[in-house]
Amino acid sequence: MELLNYFEIKRHLAIKIENLLKRLDDPNLPISDGEALRNMIDNYQYISEIAEMNHFQRGIKN
Repeated sequence: MELLNYFEIKRHLAIKIENLLKRLDDPNLPISDGEALRNMIDNYQYISEIAEMNHFQRGIKN
């Protein structure tokens, strides 16, 4: 299994979020599809935050 580093993960997630935001700009987008896209964006942002927390807290012992 290939592991991605922090910067690759952040870049990959940012691209996914950017693409979803572009799709939201479609004036013909049904409301239900817009809600689904916003949920996907929220999920990718959450994953990004978790990756960031993991990256910066790695090696910290309580």
